[in-house]
Amino acid sequence: MVTSNSCGANGRSSHESAQGPSPGSEGPAPHPLDPLLSHLADLREQASLYAEATADRVKLTVRQAAVRAALGCLALLAGAAVVITAAVLTLNGVAGGIGALLGDRIWAGQLITGVLILAALAAGAWWGAHSLTDSSRRKTLKKYERRHAQSLHAHAEAQRFRQGPPV
Repeated sequence: MVTSNSCGANGRSSHESAQGPSPGSEGPAPHPLDPLLSHLADLREQASLYAEATADRVKLTVRQAAVRAALGCLALLAGAAVVITAAVLTLNGVAGGIGALLGDRIWAGQLITGVLILAALAAGAWWGAHSLTDSSRRKTLKKYERRHAQSLHAHAEAQRFRQGPPV
């Protein structure tokens, strides 16, 4: 006689009665995958916590970078204000001194100081542009001289190869 050990629609084996588990057993046996499913649920929870912590760390890093950038901008503005103020006071003093030398003609001192500053700026700009173009020209010239020397060397090698070995 063959008996079947399959489960019915109610989840009980065919050997169990409709009223409950067979006598001598304390309850349904745990499914063998229950520990694995429990560990997977824990893993999912830990992964969720890790992702949340990582997102919070990125937010904090961005926030810190923004605060540092804002403080850097403020420091740059404050430094620029100090330099500009110092330049204005210096130029004002120079203009006042030149004006005093010209018999209390402050306007003349201011005019001379302004022209001198503009001339110095123009000379500096010309010198900077000339230095950049001269440096670039020298680098380009060296590059083509090197290429020409390599080409002459390659041409000489090809000429020797065509002539064949010395007899």
